[in-house]
Amino acid sequence: MGRGSAGTALCVKTLVLSTMNHMAAGILASADAPAARCPGCCFAARFWSAPAVDEMWAEYKWRRRTVAEGRRAGGGAAGRERRLPVATVPPARTARRLSMAAADAAGPAHAAPTTLPPRRLCVAPMMDWTDRFDRYFLRQFSKHTWLYTEMVTTGAIIHGDQDRHLQFFKDEHPIALQLGGSDPDALAKCAAIAEGYGYDEINLNVGCPSERVSSGSFGACLMAEPELVRDCVAAMKAAVKVPVTVKHRIGIDDMQSYEELCHFVDTVHQGGCDTFIVHARIAILKGLSPKENREVPPLKYNFVYDLKRDFPHLEFIINGGITDLAQAQLHLQDNKVDGVMIGRSAYYEPFRTLRHADRDIYGDPHALVKTRQQVICVRVPYS
Repeated sequence: MGRGSAGTALCVKTLVLSTMNHMAAGILASADAPAARCPGCCFAARFWSAPAVDEMWAEYKWRRRTVAEGRRAGGGAAGRERRLPVATVPPARTARRLSMAAADAAGPAHAAPTTLPPRRLCVAPMMDWTDRFDRYFLRQFSKHTWLYTEMVTTGAIIHGDQDRHLQFFKDEHPIALQLGGSDPDALAKCAAIAEGYGYDEINLNVGCPSERVSSGSFGACLMAEPELVRDCVAAMKAAVKVPVTVKHRIGIDDMQSYEELCHFVDTVHQGGCDTFIVHARIAILKGLSPKENREVPPLKYNFVYDLKRDFPHLEFIINGGITDLAQAQLHLQDNKVDGVMIGRSAYYEPFRTLRHADRDIYGDPHALVKTRQQVICVRVPYS
């Protein structure tokens, strides 16, 4: 904040804390919440404790600083990509969460479940959003929905802090790790490391249209090199026992025909991939930002339906523009596809989007539908 803004700072601080207090009261008093509070719930006390107040205020100032730094980075697609998103977690909170995650993990690896649900519903991998804490939160709404990590590059795993990138809560299963890279040997090494951490699936990113990703020769640009993607999949398949899947677009730039899409799928399948997660839009690698690539190219769901018709022995999960369970059920009708992947609506409105997933998508007669209060009481220690 600028000079002479001490009064403004005090007002904003009061507003932030007042808003948070009203949020807590509103959630706990929601119509679907039971009259009695959960035993041991100290929600309001946590909000008004001195450490919590200090941390919230520190977070507010931290977010203002990071947004300002992003604006100074410049305009255009590159500048936008350098800005830190609102979902980014401030350092103090990250430190506490990581310590809780380490205690939860009790070692680098989890025992993977012996049986896994089908991929009828998945939450998409989203950079800076679907970290372990968000996934733990989403798991409170559905025990069957597949959760995907943020994309992690091979370089980050090989040369970085593996626990930071790969550790997750044991309650997150079924969970898939999305890898970014184009070197078969590096991908195989990272897939083997990830399997040791207990991931249920390894997914290769062939759909991200970011200029930074493309400059690293991975992401959506790999659709122009199906033979290389085939070799990457084959190397990972040889290194792990868990499934290796690919997430991709229906095309890129001038590669937009259904015949070219079929060639890509057929070639990659030769490497051992049986599951394809298809974002039903092309990616324009030059001229559109990642956000524009999620909105401007038209959705062509019929391309994905036709893939399932022409490759009935393969599994296809459809992605793109799907915001609720009613839409998901329409895609699943008549076996048009095997599964549905939902993106940002699961992050923005998890209660509405995922609350009835186990009942409506998986047909689980014993599905536990939690109230907002029950979810919040589980989440409070991690907030």
